[in-house]
Amino acid sequence: MAIDPRERDHIPVVEAGFDLAPGQQKNIGSIPCWQLRRLTATVRATYAADADVTEPLVLETFWSADGDHHDTNSYASIFLPAAQGETRQISRDIPTPEVGYIAVKLTNPDTHAVSDVSVWMGGRRWADVNTIQAAQA
Repeated sequence: MAIDPRERDHIPVVEAGFDLAPGQQKNIGSIPCWQLRRLTATVRATYAADADVTEPLVLETFWSADGDHHDTNSYASIFLPAAQGETRQISRDIPTPEVGYIAVKLTNPDTHAVSDVSVWMGGRRWADVNTIQAAQA
């Protein structure tokens, strides 16, 4: 299968194998949006077996024009359904703005810790004119 010359390499943001205490937040990373055509996020975690877990983990994205000053309200959110004693995973596409930056934050709003948390974010960019011309040569 031929690779579309308009695509650049996959853009990974990965944080794996960490725990989140009750109420804890973790900044995952930031992705520049220029020429970004697709962004997908996956969250996986194990909920405590000996606790009545009720609140889902929340992955939030925040938009910024300059990469330093982000919006107060989230741009998009993903909720990992809570399930006592189970490892859960969810993947969702996130709408991509044409410019700016997307920062990613994960929050555990529950009163019980979650373990073995992993977040993967990846995207595809449109290639610039020079990349397309080089692929056609």
